[in-house]
Amino acid sequence: MGGGEVQGELKEQSALQAVTQCGSDAPWRTNRRSFHGMLEEILLRDGRVNPLLSLPFLEQSCFRIDWLHCADLGVAADFLGQLFHRLQVKLPGGSVQARVAKLWEMIQHFYSAQSSPDRLPNLSVAMIKAPGKHPKLKCQGAACRCLVPFGVELAEKLVDPADEEEATALHCARHLLQAYECLHTEDSNQLKKSSTRFAVLLVDLARLNSKAWRLKPKIHMWLELCAEEGSSPTCSGGTEMRILVEDSLDLPEDEEGA
Repeated sequence: MGGGEVQGELKEQSALQAVTQCGSDAPWRTNRRSFHGMLEEILLRDGRVNPLLSLPFLEQSCFRIDWLHCADLGVAADFLGQLFHRLQVKLPGGSVQARVAKLWEMIQHFYSAQSSPDRLPNLSVAMIKAPGKHPKLKCQGAACRCLVPFGVELAEKLVDPADEEEATALHCARHLLQAYECLHTEDSNQLKKSSTRFAVLLVDLARLNSKAWRLKPKIHMWLELCAEEGSSPTCSGGTEMRILVEDSLDLPEDEEGA
């Protein structure tokens, strides 16, 4: 292995370790970077700074993270896709198609009981896990948001409490739901606690079974949003900062662009 390959592998391991730092004592929560400090870090990494980041008076306050792209189409979609894919094997059916059909039947019962306004039109295997891709629920943001409570309901029905991985997934689903419920109660302290606990448990899941559970850097963007003091998450805009910074760092986008 050449020097460049070793350096690249070490860089990848360092980035993975940084992603797993999600707890309340994570260094990034107290060691905050200024806007200019972020630009300096980009340059030190031999990245290129997007010219838009050099505009006069541009700073962090000009950008907002929005819940729709960060949570509904990001963290929640990833988790629900992984949860559905992991638990569908416990449903009756001789094939994955038959088991997903049973899962769809359960979702329809959930819709009827909850009078959910935003619904999936159907459910296919590819909507949970596309060929060659990691599991991720592919649907509109509002439909994903409405399925967060169903994720808890499904886990409570199928999880074996004696199985560490499955029990962790159940607790993870419950904390995600608690975080979503804070959008209505506007309890910023509970939102921070629930999102942090969800993220920590997701790290545990990835360690227990890295093939079934996958962490993405977007989890940190969501934690930043949930930790904002005295403000409610928004559901529009807010993706520009991520695009500009990733463009400057020349980082690959999250899988499937989300």
